[in-house]
Amino acid sequence: LVSLRQQIPTIFTCDTELKKRLLQVISSHADRKFVFVIPPYHPSFYESLTNPGAIHDFLNLLRSYPNVRVLDFGMVPLA
Repeated sequence: LVSLRQQIPTIFTCDTELKKRLLQVISSHADRKFVFVIPPYHPSFYESLTNPGAIHDFLNLLRSYPNVRVLDFGMVPLA
């Protein structure tokens, strides 16, 4: 899988309609906490990622809501 990932670039995409619906749910339920957990990824994922800024922008958008917590373990070493 690692060698395959190194050969094929990874592109983060975010469906505009789904993002709109998610943000609407978050904002309309200010009394609830939303926790998003990003699991650890193998370093080859980040090496093949062509637009890492898009992921950071999306996570920062989520973090901008006071009732959202993002636990990002994506860069935590696997071993």
